[in-house]
Amino acid sequence: MREPMSPSTCRNSRSFALLAVALALIAFASCGPADGSKWSTLEPPDGAFSVAMPGTPKLNRQVASGQAGSFDSNVYTLDLDGGGFFTVAEARLPEHKNTNEETSALLESACEHVVGLGSAKLDAKQTIYLAGHEGRRVEGTVPDTAVDGGGTLRGRIYLANGRLYELVAILPKASVHNASADRFFDSFQLKAS
Repeated sequence: MREPMSPSTCRNSRSFALLAVALALIAFASCGPADGSKWSTLEPPDGAFSVAMPGTPKLNRQVASGQAGSFDSNVYTLDLDGGGFFTVAEARLPEHKNTNEETSALLESACEHVVGLGSAKLDAKQTIYLAGHEGRRVEGTVPDTAVDGGGTLRGRIYLANGRLYELVAILPKASVHNASADRFFDSFQLKAS
């Protein structure tokens, strides 16, 4: 029969157990991303934003037209192993009045654009905020005509400091990158202008 532990022995056992858990968490965190890729932070030369991606994206500069007029944009796209991609588009908008109606109209138009990227069916849309700037979160279902076997679309859209930001993740249904998409979206930060 075991003798009961003294209070000091019990405290030492708990401390040892907590230390073992903490060491295990540190070891797990140091193993790197679950998808095995090397993450890096993208911060364009003008420093307007930063975002983490599991690789180095390709830059495509575009001039586009929309409801607000014509504007320059930088589109950073990273194709993912196993299918799908992450994209960040940054568009410098012509001057606008910054009224609630105009902000809402620009964000709604951007939602349609993002959902159209994947020929997706919109499943959910929500108003969100980042550093006090209004935005939208969208989710959609991508048909198998656009992604082999079908997929999901997740997007975040923000209007801040005269720029429109569109973050998009399009992933195959059986993708291992869902946790990576969370990390991608959560890492996005606006820099002071």
